[in-house]
Amino acid sequence: MPDPLTRLQFARDEVDRVFGTGYAAAHSDMVAAVMQSAALDFAALTIAHAITDVAAALVETGADNMAGHDHIVRAGGLLRP
Repeated sequence: MPDPLTRLQFARDEVDRVFGTGYAAAHSDMVAAVMQSAALDFAALTIAHAITDVAAALVETGADNMAGHDHIVRAGGLLRP
């Protein structure tokens, strides 16, 4: 996994590639927004994977397994195969 400085340099280079050379230097807020957006996307993806893993571990399969387990809520169609 690249270090944060490498990611920042990549974001700067991409902003310059899209908007023209020197744009990132003149608009550091744009680079910051790109970095924040990427970090939020990564965090959301990591949390979504963790929630899916927890949900899969909690799901009971089959109605026969539900006898005597009134406290368990079945996920039904919430999980994708």
